Amino acid sequence: MKLKNILFCAIVIVLFSPVLKAQYEMPKLSDVEEVKNRQPIVIVNPPRPGYVDFYNKKGKTTEAEVYKQVIKDYNDNMKAAVDKFWDFSKKEVLYKTRAELDAMFADKSVQDKYYLIYCYSYYFNYNKDFDWGMIDGGNTVQGSKTLFAIGLPNKKPFFEIWFNDLVPTPILLMHYVATTNFFFKYILANKTQPDLKDFAEANSDMLSKKTLLLSQEQVSPTVVNDIPSYYPCKYRIVSDEELLKTVLAADSSCAYVATGVYGSKQAINWIINCKDGAPIGYNYKEAMGVSFTTDQGFRKDFFGDLGKFCKDLKK
Repeated sequence: MKLKNILFCAIVIVLFSPVLKAQYEMPKLSDVEEVKNRQPIVIVNPPRPGYVDFYNKKGKTTEAEVYKQVIKDYNDNMKAAVDKFWDFSKKEVLYKTRAELDAMFADKSVQDKYYLIYCYSYYFNYNKDFDWGMIDGGNTVQGSKTLFAIGLPNKKPFFEIWFNDLVPTPILLMHYVATTNFFFKYILANKTQPDLKDFAEANSDMLSKKTLLLSQEQVSPTVVNDIPSYYPCKYRIVSDEELLKTVLAADSSCAYVATGVYGSKQAINWIINCKDGAPIGYNYKEAMGVSFTTDQGFRKDFFGDLGKFCKDLKK
């Protein structure tokens, strides 16, 4: 399934912005072992009927249609990412709405057979569908921060990561699913949590063998010609469509950049192995909203700092 870009033009409005803390902390070994033999269920978020009815009654048919499309695109993108990258569990992945889960778990004795993979809105909490809504004629999505989470039925999630954007982009969904899957398997196999910084450094030699893919939106036009003087390894500037296609193909010859958070520290631009979601490089100085933006793109210091990280690597 091809990942779909979620289309809306204006800047996302965040109604409730929590303090960003502990955004990429590793799950405990006990939690990973708890779910290893359970069957995964991905929660499908349908459009909220009350929202659609409200828009239609107000004559805002455009908002109603765009809202339904945004929700559909998210569900399609989530399914594509999980179907491709989630192989921690050997059992078939199920897809259920919360209403279907309520009926399924009416018999509480079956709950211990499953675990949940889902995204949720911070303001609405982990046990409800998204609080996303449309304004400005369907050009703007508003709501609270969105999180990616894994947990047990009817319990708070034991693992979660914040998204920088309210509506998760297809590439970030793939990153969160693939990288989480990678570390769940790592923790189970090694009986310990990896330190992301140390892990990336230990695997940084992969960068010399891979082509770093940079979305056209990630690179400021003013630095395009300067990249070779900063970054010593192979790279290619590509369209979002090509980037998504390459990551979805799990191309072992390539890596890509995705913004994540290490523990309670600032945002980091991780260099992610397309093959399995493993981090193989990083840059600490480029925090959210500084240079990883669609209007500015990566500045020279991103490539300079990444070049220092790779100083021992040869082209």
